[in-house]
Parts: sequence; C-alpha cells; structure tokens
Amino acid sequence: MRALGYVNFDIKTRGVNLRNILDAVRYKRGREGLNRIKTILEKECKINTNQLVEKEWYPLWYEFALLECACTLDTKPDSREVLENAAYIGLRGAEDIGILKFFVKFTMTPNELAEKSKNDWRHFYTGGEFVVHKNTPGEIICAISGFPYFEIYEHNILGFLKGVLRLTGVKNGNVEIIGRYKYRCTW
Repeated sequence: MRALGYVNFDIKTRGVNLRNILDAVRYKRGREGLNRIKTILEKECKINTNQLVEKEWYPLWYEFALLECACTLDTKPDSREVLENAAYIGLRGAEDIGILKFFVKFTMTPNELAEKSKNDWRHFYTGGEFVVHKNTPGEIICAISGFPYFEIYEHNILGFLKGVLRLTGVKNGNVEIIGRYKYRCTW
C-alpha cells in the first residue's frame, strides 16, 4: 500500500475526514464493500475504523490509506478508475456536510466560500494550507501548499471542489487540475 510511505509525516487529519470517506464507501459499495475495506485496513495498516471519533486528530497517512483502499478495491491499482473513485468520494464528502449544505447554498457565492475555506483548513488538518491565487467572478484558482503529494488525494479534492460548487447553486461548473494540488474552478 503506497499510503504507508507517508507514516513519518507530522500532519494530522480530523476524524470527520475519515468518516466522510467511510460514508461514501458505504453509499457506493454497500455494507459488504465497507466491511471488506475495514478488514484490509485492519490487516495491512493496523487501522481500526470502528473506533474513529470525528473530532479527534489522526495521522494523515490514515486518510491516505483509507482513500487508497477505497479507491483501489476491485480495480487495477494504476487504472484511471482509481482516480475517478477518489473524485467520487470527494464529491460525496461535499454533498454530505449536513447543515452547511443549507448555509452554503443560500448564503454564499463560490468566491465567498473560497475565502472562507482558507481559514477553515485548520479545522481539518494540522499542516498545509489552502491558498486562493485568483478569486474573480466566474473563476477561482486555488491550491493546497505545504502538504505531501498523493495523487489519489489530489483527485479526492477535485471531486470535493466540484461538490462545493454544486452546493453554492452553480450549474455547469467545472473544476480542473492545473498543477500539483492546484485547481481552476469556473462557472
């Protein structure tokens, strides 16, 4: 598992990030698929997903391992489908943010949300930074800096940004990767 190469990074992730991945897996693959992933994680990585607490901090590699396992289950490890699965999980994560759905959809534009996200990053990660390079009507260019690169995670964020655009009421919005952890959102 490639995610094990990130064991020595000091960055932590919130349990809610891990829970969102598990919820997306359950939604797409059902209880059986979720149980298969939990078994693999416990056997290969010694991660017990039954004891996750949403507000607690966990090593970042837990999130990477969970994403990798969820995205590669029943696919070839180097296939395009792995990255599509990662984007799907990110999209589901954005769609499942509960009360924020109502708040974002009716009160925030994509541009306002991008500015707010710069501050919110620290609620979910102890390292790295969400940076907005360009914020104009109809286009946002944003990036994650100071964060270890993991391609599956990059595509997970792509899907998450697509979901966030949808939540703001944008129709026909597009998000594309334009560099390492760098994204262009247009609408």
